[in-house]
Amino acid sequence: WGHAVIYVEADLLWETGTMLRLLGHLGAVDAVAPMSMRGDIFYDTWGHRAQGEHFTNHPPYHPMLEGYAGGLLPLESAGSCMVMRRAVADVCTFDERDAMLGPSMAEHGFGLWLDPGVKVEHP
Repeated sequence: WGHAVIYVEADLLWETGTMLRLLGHLGAVDAVAPMSMRGDIFYDTWGHRAQGEHFTNHPPYHPMLEGYAGGLLPLESAGSCMVMRRAVADVCTFDERDAMLGPSMAEHGFGLWLDPGVKVEHP
């Protein structure tokens, strides 16, 4: 198993540096997701949710991103792609109905974060 788990849908386009940057956050957080984009459109509006609201397709994508000045932001759920500590994957369950893992993370006391500076492309 190792120390981390990478969850990424098979059709996403990403660079090695993307995963390395996300994995680098695991020293400080339990799990982190990138922005899931289709060009300039935010793609995963169903999976990504924060402050009780789903993300939207167009900037700023979510109210918490308005005036974003860097750093990680808390999420309630994410889809498409995320990295997590092994301890998270060992106890959390993937909700097939909602296609997300975040609610199970919260139930087990883990946090999920967004790195808005990292993007994966959904073709």
